[in-house]
Amino acid sequence: MERTTFPPDLLDAQARWIAVYEALAQDRPARTTALRHRLLGLSTQVYFHPYWNRPAAGGRPELLLAARAAQAGREVTAR
Repeated sequence: MERTTFPPDLLDAQARWIAVYEALAQDRPARTTALRHRLLGLSTQVYFHPYWNRPAAGGRPELLLAARAAQAGREVTAR
């Protein structure tokens, strides 16, 4: 399998995005407005990251899988 590597700052932003999204998905989350603003800021960081300008950049689904794996403390390889 080919390994897709993402820059640490992009991977970190995606992992934080997942955490904020999951916090918003909770039943009656506290600080909803602040969480939504944070999610918007993180979405911007991920979407407009310079990594995506590379010709052979891995895809966003692979980034999501890598971020979830990093949160769980394991490595992932892209297919």
